[in-house]
Formats: sequence, C-alpha cells, structure tokens
Amino acid sequence: MHRAGGPRSAAIAAGFAAVLVAVVAAVGSGGSRQAQAPAAAALPAPVRPASPADADPVAVDIAKQQDTLRADPANFGAWAALGLDYVQQAKLKVDPSYYPKAEGSLARSLKLNGTSNVAGFAGEAALKAAEHDFTAARSWAQRGLAFNAYNPVLYAALDDADTQLGRYTEAFAAADRLNQLHPGVPAFTRAEYVYELRGDIGRAEAAMRLALDAADSPADTAFAQYYLGQLAFDRGDAAASLRFNQAGLAADPSYFPLLQGKARAEAALGRVDAAVADYARVVRDRSTSSKPASTCSPSDARSRQSRCTGCSTSRPGCSPPTG
Repeated sequence: MHRAGGPRSAAIAAGFAAVLVAVVAAVGSGGSRQAQAPAAAALPAPVRPASPADADPVAVDIAKQQDTLRADPANFGAWAALGLDYVQQAKLKVDPSYYPKAEGSLARSLKLNGTSNVAGFAGEAALKAAEHDFTAARSWAQRGLAFNAYNPVLYAALDDADTQLGRYTEAFAAADRLNQLHPGVPAFTRAEYVYELRGDIGRAEAAMRLALDAADSPADTAFAQYYLGQLAFDRGDAAASLRFNQAGLAADPSYFPLLQGKARAEAALGRVDAAVADYARVVRDRSTSSKPASTCSPSDARSRQSRCTGCSTSRPGCSPPTG
C-alpha cells in the first residue's frame, strides 16, 4: 500500500551504508573467488570528494568498491556492495540512471557466487523493492535470511516488501527485528511507517523523532524533518509543519521535498505569496534538472530505503505527495 507519495527516501543512506559494511564482512574474507570474473565494461573512474567536508558517504563507498574491483575483479562481495550502493545513490540523488548500474553489478556478483552470496541476495532485494517488485524483493530477502538470520539489510528489505504487499503483521515483526539488530535511522523510519499505517500517530511521531536524534548526516536530518512536518500537517498543525520543514532546509537545502512541504504549510497558514513562490521554485528546479523525472514518492523512500524506480530501502529523495 502506497501513500499519496510512495515509500520514503533520503535519510537512510549513511546508516544503510554502515549496515552494508557489516553485510559484506559477513560474506567472508574478501568475498572473492579465484575464477575469472565475467566480462564487463571497465569501471568508471571514481568521483572523489574535494574534501572530507564534501564527502558523500555513498559516493565514497562506491569509489572504494571500484578500487577493490580493479584489483580483484572476482570479488563477489565488492560487486554486491557496489550494486547496493548504486541503489542507494539512485534514491538519494533521485537519479534512476543508477539502477542499470546496480543491476549489472549485482548480476556479476551472483554469477560469481549464486549459492551463498548473502550480500548479493540483499542487494537484489533492495533493487527489486526500489523497482516496486515487492514479491521478488520478499523472495530475495527470504532467500538471504535462510543463510543469515541476523542480517539487518535483509530485514529492512523484508519489511519494505511486506509493508507494500499489505502484510502488516509480518512487516511489524521485520521492523522490530531490524531494530533489535541495528537500531538507527533505517529501523526507526520503518517503525514509524508501520505505526502510521496502524493509525498510531503518537508512536509514529516518537519513532521519527528517534530517527532525527540518530541522524548523523544532513540528508538523514532533512529526511526526518520532512516526515515530522508531514505528520504535523496531517494532524492539523501547519505552524509546526512549517517549522520542521524550515529546520530541514537549514540542514540540507538541496532536499527539495522540504520546500514543497514548506509551501504546503504556508498555503494552509494563509501565506499565499510565500507558498506560490516556493511552489514555483520547486517546479523550476525540477523542470530544469538534468535528471529524469522520478516516478516514486517519499513514502517509497521512507520504506525504504526501498525506493521506487527513478527514485530512491530507508526511505531516503523521492518526490513527496503534491498538494
């Protein structure tokens, strides 16, 4: 079940990237085989951040995995990590061009090891969730959990799939298990969504405030502030919604859903000129972007790090509901 805006997007990348490190480590030492790697196009040159202050944690890990694969092209764990990084970057950058890269990387990983490749299974689960093929995402997650029942990435993908398939009892169990294994932004935002679907708005807001407290990057902060603003707006508190969106923009001015949320709150408060100006900026910024239009919404992202096609499994960069 999707909201008027789909799974949620951008907050989770940093937390999810940290989880991924544990996943790949669990695959084994190095995660490579001596067999020749399948033929593949040369890896693109990594984009290095200008300075630590400019570092994008997902971009940094993409460069790291690319360096590993140049030295060891048969490293199935690195191919899986790279594929999942691409899924996350597609969500965070609202750029679907990363999805074919993710698909190719994961295919290489699974060709090298298609039997016990937990990281590869996790990557496929995340990719299928991002593409809104939740039945396939659930299948990949269950396949991975059969090998490793303590893998938080797999529980995140399972929660996303069960939520979107309407299996709310199973989704809540997966979210609870994720929180036990790896408490943090991905777990808290998923718990928030489950509570919200149950109509328990008080606990939903409490869970998202935990996500805000746990946020350790501007993107995670912006994401949590956006959804706290949405919860406030839905309960009729436009003034609080405006404050949340303004705080989010202060943390990450590039997270355009916050500008849309700000405009909506301004309109509800009768600040018509400000609302029109902000909506006009949203339209202008999106229409002049060189990226393809996203087909998913924040609800996709929040679930999840599950992002939909053209969009962002924490819920982290899809477009929010309009209006």
